[in-house]
Amino acid sequence: MSAELWTRRMSRRTFLSVAGSAALGIGLAACGAKSSPVSSASTLASIQPKIDGDLNYFNWADYMNPAIINSFEKEYGVQVHQTYFDNMSGMMAKIRAGVPYDVTFPEAVEAYQLREGGYLLAYDHSELSSWKQVIPFFHNPWYDPQSLHTVPYVLWTTGIAWNSQKVSNMTGSWNDLWNHPEAKGYIELLNDMHETLGMSLLRLGYDFNSVDPGQLSDAVNALLQLKPSIRGFTSDDEMSIDSGQVWIQHAWSGDFWLAMSRMPASQRKYWKYETCKEGVPVGNDTMVILKNAPHPGTALLFIDWVLAHAAENVGWLGYPMPETDALTAFGKIVAEYPALNVTTEMLTHGVQFKYLGQAGLQLWTEDWTKVIS
Repeated sequence: MSAELWTRRMSRRTFLSVAGSAALGIGLAACGAKSSPVSSASTLASIQPKIDGDLNYFNWADYMNPAIINSFEKEYGVQVHQTYFDNMSGMMAKIRAGVPYDVTFPEAVEAYQLREGGYLLAYDHSELSSWKQVIPFFHNPWYDPQSLHTVPYVLWTTGIAWNSQKVSNMTGSWNDLWNHPEAKGYIELLNDMHETLGMSLLRLGYDFNSVDPGQLSDAVNALLQLKPSIRGFTSDDEMSIDSGQVWIQHAWSGDFWLAMSRMPASQRKYWKYETCKEGVPVGNDTMVILKNAPHPGTALLFIDWVLAHAAENVGWLGYPMPETDALTAFGKIVAEYPALNVTTEMLTHGVQFKYLGQAGLQLWTEDWTKVIS
C-alpha cells in the first residue's frame, strides 16, 4: 500500500452538497452552452509548448502530487502560482469573471460547456510528448470531439462499499441499497444530485441522464421508499467509511480507496467495493488551457509534464489516470480491490455524466429537493 496515502487529505468531493449541486447547474447555464459544438478562430490558435511566464494554476486543493509541481518548477525555472476552488460552480464563476488562470481542471460536463462557450484554447496533440500514453477512449470523448481542447486527468467510478462483517449476500446490483433491512440506519447515499438520482434511474432500467418527467418521478419515489432505512446523505463518503458509521455506503471509488489506505488491516479486510450491473457511472476530470491564459505555452508544457508523471501522481492521489503506465501502476496499488480499476470496458459500456440542458437541470433540481427535504 502506498505510504503517501496514509496521511489524510480531504477528498475533493467533501465539498459537494445539494446547494452546490443546484448552484453548479445554474453557473454552467450562465456559461452560454449551445446546442452544437462551436469553436472561434481564437480558440483554435496554435499553442507552442514553451516557457512564456510563470504558471497560474487553478485546481481543487490537494489534487495533485506536490512533487510533480515542484519538479516542473525546478526543470523550467518557473513558479507555479496555485489557487484553489471548492466546487465546480466556484470554478466556473471565476472563469466567467475573466480571472486570468492558465490551466484548470473541470469535470467532463463543465469542460463541455467551457468548450461550447468558447472559453478554451485548442492544442495540437503532436505537441504533447506523452499523448501516446492516453488511452484511445479519450482521443474522442463525448464532451470534446477529437479532444482538441482537453486532456483527461483522473477517473473514478461510483458503486457500493460495504462491511462484510455486517452485511452479506451482496449481488452487484443497485438493488443492494434497498434489499438489506438488517442494515437499516447504517446506509448512506451520496449527497449529490446527479449521482443519486442517476443511480435510482439506472436501477429502474432508465437512462442515467434521463430528463423524462415520468422516469424521474419513478426514481424519486424509489428513493423516498428507501429514505426511512438510510442514515442520511453524505458528501464525505470517505469519512463515513473510515469512522465505521455505515455498513453500506453509496461511494466514489477513489474515496473508498483513501479510506482503506488509512484503515488498519484487521478492519480493512472486511470492506468490499462493487460496481453495479445496471450501469457503472464513470466520471473524469480534464486539464484545459483557458482562452485568456497569460501563459499558454507554459500551460501546455505543464500538462505534458503531468502526463509524463501520471504513474507518480496516482500513487499519491488514490485515483487512476487514463494513461497506460498510470493504469498499470494504479492496478498494482489497488491489487486488494480489483473492482476499483477503471477498465476500457467500463468506459465503453459504462455511463457518463452529460449536460442536462437548462430545462432538464431545473426538473432534476426540483426532484432532488423532494428527495432530500
